[in-house]
Amino acid sequence: NGRVDVPQFKPQGAFTTISAHAEGDARNVLQVLAQEPLRLDQRIPIDVNTSTGHASVNLRLQRPNLGHQEVPFEAWRFNVDGQVTDLAGTMTTRRLALTQGRLNVHGDQTMINVSGPIHAGGSAVNISWNEYLNRRGRASSEYQISGDFDANDLVRLGYSVAHYAHGRVGVTISGLGRGFDVENATLNVDLRNAAVAAPWRFWTKAAGQPATLQLVMARQPDGSLMMSNIDARGSGLIAQGMMRVANNGEILDVNLARLYTEGRSDAQLLASRGRDGGLDVRVTGAAFDGAPFMDHMEEGDAAAQAASGLTPISQVNEPPVRANVQVARLALRGSAVLQNARVQALVTRGALAMLTADGVSPGNKAFSLGLGVRQGDPS
Repeated sequence: NGRVDVPQFKPQGAFTTISAHAEGDARNVLQVLAQEPLRLDQRIPIDVNTSTGHASVNLRLQRPNLGHQEVPFEAWRFNVDGQVTDLAGTMTTRRLALTQGRLNVHGDQTMINVSGPIHAGGSAVNISWNEYLNRRGRASSEYQISGDFDANDLVRLGYSVAHYAHGRVGVTISGLGRGFDVENATLNVDLRNAAVAAPWRFWTKAAGQPATLQLVMARQPDGSLMMSNIDARGSGLIAQGMMRVANNGEILDVNLARLYTEGRSDAQLLASRGRDGGLDVRVTGAAFDGAPFMDHMEEGDAAAQAASGLTPISQVNEPPVRANVQVARLALRGSAVLQNARVQALVTRGALAMLTADGVSPGNKAFSLGLGVRQGDPS
């Protein structure tokens, strides 16, 4: 039902007011929000054509009477107040189903707020989303998303680094973007209930062991995701620095000012992706544990992750990794230790192709080892 009030046609400038109450299929209400003058079809993260549920909405539109002139959106006035229950549908930009939504919708011509609980895949989520309708020079969306996520759902939502976790992950994201596509955000993660295997398995933890992660995310012009102010702690780990990853989860750049694993490593780590797609890694500092990387080269990260229940990541076409390690104490497999270690290594397709190592053995004797063909060696 509805009502139309036209106080006067002349002089120009008075408002024609349309007041309406809509109740019924959520799809019909979402279709109204997608039409002029609101045009939220490019910002609503749910595909309107797949949506189901029940909606109850009060809408008040005011259009200035300007004769035959076209009325720009900025001149309209409106208020919306309603609720959508049992909302379900597929996301517009992600392959993920939304279900069991119970969302409140409030707003005006400046900003619309959508808030309430919803399920994204198998994850229970609470959202508070502010969509600014006429904001220029800044992201149109502000949001806070929190919930108990399945790690696989986080991957589907575009957070590819969640490949390294298995199980439930507590997440709070506050940020800016367009719809739910991140441009800038602050991320807080509780990893207590997840099993985690970091890249190359330099640190692992079982579900039930406490660990947290905090960082700031920013989408880059090339589509990659910059993660800065990283502070990861728990289960013997302290990692601080930055990382940049591609949309497919490939590591592009790493700068960890501190990489500490209790009783094993206390170092700095730099990594960058070369022109050939290979990863160049440099490790310096007081101590570094090379054993996990040696295990990785022997069995492959995919096999190790599959054995621990984590999502396997194939290494068949993995680009080479070139490592340069210079540390005061290098731990090797079998409790072996090399002092004043200088190591260079090349790994291709998960296999060790070249290794040179120099240092001082536990018996205080000079140690030198060379395997494979080094760059610059005569052919």
